[in-house]
Amino acid sequence: GACEVHERFTGEEIRLVDTGESVPVTELLDRLSADRRTLTVEESFAPATVTWTMGVHAVVVAVDVCTGGVEVLRYCVAHESGNFVDEENIDGQIRGGVAQAIGGAILESLDYDGDGQNVTPSFADYRIPTASDVPQVTIAHFEVPSELNPLGARGIGESGVIGGGAAIAAAVEEALAEYAVAIDQTPITPAYLRSLIESARDEAS
Repeated sequence: GACEVHERFTGEEIRLVDTGESVPVTELLDRLSADRRTLTVEESFAPATVTWTMGVHAVVVAVDVCTGGVEVLRYCVAHESGNFVDEENIDGQIRGGVAQAIGGAILESLDYDGDGQNVTPSFADYRIPTASDVPQVTIAHFEVPSELNPLGARGIGESGVIGGGAAIAAAVEEALAEYAVAIDQTPITPAYLRSLIESARDEAS
């Protein structure tokens, strides 16, 4: 039958807390294997709060004042991560986040007509970023271990996306400084940008 045993695992042996007897892990596994028994170990960890990461985005854009089109020419992300586990995976998460940020900033829009009918029901109408919309992304990692968990790990999935919308909007405003436009929504669609430019021209005339 099952019984409760108070024990402490040191990494190489298991010591019974009540009696002080120690058994090497390899010996214990041999015994269990011979008796066709299994060893089940359960452990749980609950951090006090989520881990936080900081970062900054820098963007260079080109804006066509005739069409209202925006092209992202260069994109840089510098962020702090926890202890690296797989740097290639971290790069992939940052680049994927940047693609999502570009999509949300200048492309992706759920549109409805006057009757409330969705007019962007498929990817033929709802624009998502493609390889031609996302430039080469320059990434700077800063390995800053978290003190909130034993691994020193931080969540970095958001590092590539959260700052993107504001960075792209600021870059568009800078590109159109002569018109003094103020971006107050995303996505920055051509129609929306043309309306801002035309309003600025009307006010100046």
